[in-house]
Amino acid sequence: MATEAAAPLAEGTKPPLPARQRCAEALVLRRWALHVLWDAPVPPALAAAAEACSPGGWALFLGMERCALPLGRAVRPGQVPPHGAAVLEASTLRELQRVLGARAQLRTFAAAAAERGWTVVVLKGGAAVAGGSPPLDLVDVDVLVPRDTAGEVAGFLEGRGYDRHGHDPGVNSASFWHLAARTAPGALMVEVHFTVQGFEPIEETIARAVPLPERPLLRMAPADELWHLLLHGVSHHLNRRGNLRELQLMKAALARCAPADRADVGARVAAHRDAPAMRAVLRMAEWPNGTAPADPFASMAAGGYLAGASRALFASRVLWSDLVDALSALLARDGATRRLWATVPARPDVESAHPAIARLERAAPPVGRAARVLQRVVRLSASFARAVPMAVRARRLADASAPPSS
Repeated sequence: MATEAAAPLAEGTKPPLPARQRCAEALVLRRWALHVLWDAPVPPALAAAAEACSPGGWALFLGMERCALPLGRAVRPGQVPPHGAAVLEASTLRELQRVLGARAQLRTFAAAAAERGWTVVVLKGGAAVAGGSPPLDLVDVDVLVPRDTAGEVAGFLEGRGYDRHGHDPGVNSASFWHLAARTAPGALMVEVHFTVQGFEPIEETIARAVPLPERPLLRMAPADELWHLLLHGVSHHLNRRGNLRELQLMKAALARCAPADRADVGARVAAHRDAPAMRAVLRMAEWPNGTAPADPFASMAAGGYLAGASRALFASRVLWSDLVDALSALLARDGATRRLWATVPARPDVESAHPAIARLERAAPPVGRAARVLQRVVRLSASFARAVPMAVRARRLADASAPPSS
């Protein structure tokens, strides 16, 4: 299960408080933000608790929730203490820089698509950036193109100085949905999708896409877009369940949905194994302004804060991502742990990312696949050994942070 690293924390120096205390503060700020973002009165006790949070707590909260832009738009004068306002301003600036970078990249895509006759569907946060909606943070740009165009689009990026990271799978691969990521200095990572998990036949999804203001770029049809956000933020990345940035994306997607679109998505949700979690996320996103939504994902958020606070202890991003996957699976409590272990068997059509094991697979496939399985078992076992006590701490922190009336 792939996991994106959270946006960098804004502290820049050794944190002034122990990680556990910063996590507790981040949970307080999450409760406070649920009131602010939904334009609900903040109880005096909660306002006082939020004001008492340290810069480290603010940095951890904003780094993991990635909601500085909408929060900055929603807060009222004097609602954030000066030390919190400084962290919020720095986080907002970083998020805005990424938004402006993405807009520039998408204008380049639009010009190329117009010139070459490409069909380009912008996905998720990129569609929000190009669609005239209030901007939200993003760390990459995902575009969906017809299979026979994917290689040409990737070549176009490489011609503009983007480097390929990893191996490009075949566009008819059953195990991949996009080509290897392309990166360039000062630009957001770009992933060129030739399909999207859960949307086969992809040709029908592309045919339903609707124009963006940045023509000739397209975005998914409203029901498809909401369903994609649910799949991505609930099933594909368990750690994003209830994430404030993801909820803002879903709120905007819901606003674009007609009653028929909502009924369509409701039917898709009912047939999915993660229906309870999807319904809980939708309830939060649909919650009317004026009152703060209930938060069934506080323990998932606490786990994210604990993992974010421990990020500096991991020399490898891959090992940290393994921890996030294991911790999120334990906190989800819906069969996710079993499904994560089910990813251990090596698939013959996927080459290992480890160079030595990849060479062994090419030279002696059975031995190479056995080595890959063993490596995965060791990594996952180590991740769960770290994650189990963290999951216990996350649940305790979430229980301690719950409002008195709950």
